[in-house]
Amino acid sequence: MELMLSHFLLGISFAVPMGPVNFEIVRRGIGQGFLCAWMVSLGALTADLVYLIAINQGISEWMSIRWIHIILTWLGALFFLKLSYSSIKSSFEISNDPILQIASIEPSKWNAFWSGFLIAIINPITFLFWLGVYGSLYVSLVQNNDTNLVLICIFCLFLGIAIWNINVATTVHISRRFLHQKGIRIITFLTGLILLGFGIKFLYKGISFFF
Repeated sequence: MELMLSHFLLGISFAVPMGPVNFEIVRRGIGQGFLCAWMVSLGALTADLVYLIAINQGISEWMSIRWIHIILTWLGALFFLKLSYSSIKSSFEISNDPILQIASIEPSKWNAFWSGFLIAIINPITFLFWLGVYGSLYVSLVQNNDTNLVLICIFCLFLGIAIWNINVATTVHISRRFLHQKGIRIITFLTGLILLGFGIKFLYKGISFFF
Protein backbone atom coordinates (compact mmCIF):
# COMPACT_ATOMS: atom_id res chain seq x y z
CA MET A 1 0.00 0.00 0.00
CA GLU A 2 2.83 2.40 0.87
CA LEU A 3 4.50 1.75 -2.48
CA MET A 4 1.26 2.37 -4.38
CA LEU A 5 0.56 5.58 -2.44
CA SER A 6 4.09 6.85 -3.06
CA HIS A 7 3.67 6.28 -6.81
CA PHE A 8 0.31 8.04 -6.78
CA LEU A 9 1.81 11.05 -5.00
CA LEU A 10 4.81 10.98 -7.32
CA GLY A 11 2.44 11.21 -10.30
CA ILE A 12 0.69 14.24 -8.80
CA SER A 13 4.02 15.86 -7.91
CA PHE A 14 5.23 15.42 -11.48
CA ALA A 15 2.04 16.93 -12.94
CA VAL A 16 1.51 19.84 -10.53
CA PRO A 17 4.30 22.25 -11.67
CA MET A 18 2.96 24.68 -14.28
CA GLY A 19 4.99 23.50 -17.24
CA PRO A 20 4.23 23.56 -20.98
CA VAL A 21 1.58 20.80 -20.80
CA ASN A 22 -0.43 22.57 -18.11
CA PHE A 23 -0.30 25.87 -19.97
CA GLU A 24 -1.49 24.17 -23.15
CA ILE A 25 -4.35 22.60 -21.16
CA VAL A 26 -5.27 26.09 -19.94
CA ARG A 27 -5.06 27.53 -23.46
CA ARG A 28 -7.26 24.79 -24.92
CA GLY A 29 -9.67 24.88 -22.00
CA ILE A 30 -10.22 28.63 -22.38
CA GLY A 31 -10.73 28.47 -26.13
CA GLN A 32 -12.17 25.03 -26.82
CA GLY A 33 -13.62 23.63 -23.62
CA PHE A 34 -13.04 20.65 -21.36
CA LEU A 35 -12.81 17.89 -23.97
CA CYS A 36 -9.99 19.51 -25.96
CA ALA A 37 -8.17 20.34 -22.72
CA TRP A 38 -8.48 16.72 -21.62
CA MET A 39 -7.27 15.51 -25.03
CA VAL A 40 -4.07 17.53 -24.48
CA SER A 41 -3.67 15.70 -21.18
CA LEU A 42 -4.35 12.35 -22.84
CA GLY A 43 -1.70 13.08 -25.45
CA ALA A 44 0.82 13.94 -22.73
CA LEU A 45 -0.04 10.73 -20.87
CA THR A 46 0.57 8.77 -24.07
CA ALA A 47 4.01 10.37 -24.35
CA ASP A 48 4.69 9.39 -20.73
CA LEU A 49 3.74 5.82 -21.62
CA VAL A 50 6.17 5.87 -24.55
CA TYR A 51 8.97 6.91 -22.19
CA LEU A 52 7.99 4.18 -19.72
CA ILE A 53 8.13 1.59 -22.50
CA ALA A 54 11.54 2.97 -23.49
CA ILE A 55 12.78 2.44 -19.93
CA ASN A 56 11.33 -1.08 -19.89
CA GLN A 57 13.11 -1.90 -23.14
CA GLY A 58 16.39 -0.74 -21.66
CA ILE A 59 17.15 2.05 -24.10
CA SER A 60 17.83 4.72 -21.46
CA GLU A 61 21.52 4.76 -22.32
CA TRP A 62 20.77 5.12 -26.02
CA MET A 63 18.40 8.00 -25.30
CA SER A 64 21.14 9.82 -23.38
CA ILE A 65 23.17 10.36 -26.57
CA ARG A 66 24.03 14.04 -27.00
CA TRP A 67 22.61 14.52 -30.50
CA ILE A 68 19.21 13.22 -29.39
CA HIS A 69 19.14 15.89 -26.67
CA ILE A 70 20.01 18.50 -29.28
CA ILE A 71 17.22 17.39 -31.65
CA LEU A 72 14.62 17.27 -28.86
CA THR A 73 15.63 20.71 -27.61
CA TRP A 74 15.39 22.33 -31.06
CA LEU A 75 12.08 20.61 -31.83
CA GLY A 76 10.77 21.80 -28.46
CA ALA A 77 11.86 25.38 -29.16
CA LEU A 78 10.22 25.47 -32.59
CA PHE A 79 7.00 23.84 -31.36
CA PHE A 80 6.62 26.19 -28.38
CA LEU A 81 7.28 29.21 -30.58
CA LYS A 82 4.58 27.99 -32.96
CA LEU A 83 2.06 27.54 -30.12
CA SER A 84 2.98 30.94 -28.74
CA TYR A 85 2.42 32.60 -32.09
CA SER A 86 -1.02 30.98 -32.46
CA SER A 87 -2.07 32.00 -28.95
CA ILE A 88 -0.85 35.61 -29.14
CA LYS A 89 -2.28 36.07 -32.63
CA SER A 90 -5.70 34.76 -31.56
CA SER A 91 -5.79 37.18 -28.62
CA PHE A 92 -5.68 40.13 -31.07
CA GLU A 93 -8.20 38.74 -33.58
CA ILE A 94 -11.36 40.82 -33.90
CA SER A 95 -14.48 38.75 -33.24
CA ASN A 96 -17.76 39.09 -31.41
CA ASP A 97 -16.99 35.84 -29.64
CA PRO A 98 -13.31 35.47 -28.69
CA ILE A 99 -13.84 31.88 -27.58
CA LEU A 100 -15.03 30.90 -31.04
CA GLN A 101 -12.18 32.89 -32.59
CA ILE A 102 -9.57 31.11 -30.49
CA ALA A 103 -11.18 27.72 -31.05
CA SER A 104 -11.33 28.20 -34.80
CA ILE A 105 -7.54 28.12 -35.08
CA GLU A 106 -7.13 24.49 -34.02
CA PRO A 107 -10.63 23.00 -33.66
CA SER A 108 -9.72 19.33 -33.95
CA LYS A 109 -9.73 17.23 -30.78
CA TRP A 110 -7.05 15.04 -32.36
CA ASN A 111 -5.06 18.20 -32.98
CA ALA A 112 -5.25 18.83 -29.23
CA PHE A 113 -4.17 15.23 -28.54
CA TRP A 114 -1.10 15.44 -30.76
CA SER A 115 -0.27 18.86 -29.37
CA GLY A 116 -0.15 17.38 -25.85
CA PHE A 117 1.82 14.38 -27.09
CA LEU A 118 4.45 16.47 -28.88
CA ILE A 119 4.82 18.93 -26.01
CA ALA A 120 5.48 16.07 -23.58
CA ILE A 121 7.67 13.92 -25.83
CA ILE A 122 10.06 16.77 -26.72
CA ASN A 123 10.03 18.43 -23.31
CA PRO A 124 13.46 17.97 -21.63
CA ILE A 125 11.75 18.05 -18.22
CA THR A 126 9.67 15.00 -19.14
CA PHE A 127 12.76 13.42 -20.70
CA LEU A 128 14.80 13.86 -17.51
CA PHE A 129 11.99 12.67 -15.24
CA TRP A 130 11.38 9.37 -17.02
CA LEU A 131 14.91 8.49 -18.09
CA GLY A 132 16.62 10.01 -15.08
CA VAL A 133 14.53 10.30 -11.92
CA TYR A 134 11.99 7.54 -12.47
CA GLY A 135 14.33 5.32 -14.48
CA SER A 136 16.31 4.29 -11.40
CA LEU A 137 13.14 3.90 -9.32
CA TYR A 138 11.60 1.70 -11.98
CA VAL A 139 14.63 -0.61 -12.09
CA SER A 140 14.47 -1.00 -8.31
CA LEU A 141 10.71 -1.57 -8.44
CA VAL A 142 11.02 -4.36 -11.03
CA GLN A 143 13.92 -6.06 -9.27
CA ASN A 144 12.31 -6.14 -5.82
CA ASN A 145 8.62 -6.79 -6.54
CA ASP A 146 6.40 -9.15 -8.52
CA THR A 147 4.86 -8.20 -11.86
CA ASN A 148 1.35 -7.56 -10.49
CA LEU A 149 2.58 -5.02 -7.93
CA VAL A 150 4.76 -3.33 -10.53
CA LEU A 151 1.74 -2.89 -12.82
CA ILE A 152 -0.41 -1.57 -9.97
CA CYS A 153 2.27 0.96 -8.98
CA ILE A 154 2.60 2.15 -12.58
CA PHE A 155 -1.19 2.50 -12.76
CA CYS A 156 -1.14 4.58 -9.55
CA LEU A 157 1.58 6.78 -11.03
CA PHE A 158 -0.43 7.50 -14.17
CA LEU A 159 -3.61 7.88 -12.12
CA GLY A 160 -1.97 10.66 -10.12
CA ILE A 161 -0.93 12.47 -13.30
CA ALA A 162 -4.40 12.02 -14.87
CA ILE A 163 -6.30 13.22 -11.80
CA TRP A 164 -4.29 16.44 -11.61
CA ASN A 165 -4.71 17.11 -15.34
CA ILE A 166 -8.46 16.51 -15.10
CA ASN A 167 -8.51 18.95 -12.18
CA VAL A 168 -6.77 21.63 -14.29
CA ALA A 169 -9.02 21.03 -17.32
CA THR A 170 -12.20 21.11 -15.19
CA THR A 171 -11.15 24.26 -13.32
CA VAL A 172 -10.38 26.12 -16.54
CA HIS A 173 -13.60 24.94 -18.20
CA ILE A 174 -15.75 26.12 -15.28
CA SER A 175 -13.84 29.38 -14.85
CA ARG A 176 -14.18 30.44 -18.47
CA ARG A 177 -17.97 30.76 -18.02
CA PHE A 178 -17.35 33.68 -15.68
CA LEU A 179 -14.81 35.45 -17.88
CA HIS A 180 -15.73 38.40 -20.07
CA GLN A 181 -14.22 38.91 -23.53
CA LYS A 182 -11.34 41.07 -22.36
CA GLY A 183 -10.43 38.57 -19.64
CA ILE A 184 -10.33 35.70 -22.12
CA ARG A 185 -8.09 37.68 -24.45
CA ILE A 186 -5.74 38.64 -21.61
CA ILE A 187 -5.41 35.04 -20.41
CA THR A 188 -4.83 33.82 -23.97
CA PHE A 189 -2.18 36.51 -24.52
CA LEU A 190 -0.41 35.74 -21.22
CA THR A 191 -0.45 32.02 -21.97
CA GLY A 192 1.12 32.82 -25.33
CA LEU A 193 3.83 34.86 -23.62
CA ILE A 194 4.59 32.00 -21.23
CA LEU A 195 4.83 29.54 -24.13
CA LEU A 196 7.10 32.08 -25.86
CA GLY A 197 9.28 32.04 -22.75
CA PHE A 198 9.58 28.26 -22.95
CA GLY A 199 10.41 28.54 -26.65
CA ILE A 200 13.15 31.11 -26.06
CA LYS A 201 14.55 29.07 -23.17
CA PHE A 202 14.76 25.94 -25.31
CA LEU A 203 16.17 27.95 -28.23
CA TYR A 204 18.92 29.35 -26.01
CA LYS A 205 19.68 25.86 -24.71
CA GLY A 206 19.76 24.50 -28.26
CA ILE A 207 22.22 27.19 -29.34
CA SER A 208 24.39 26.59 -26.26
CA PHE A 209 25.00 22.99 -27.41
CA PHE A 210 27.25 24.35 -30.16
CA PHE A 211 29.41 26.54 -27.92
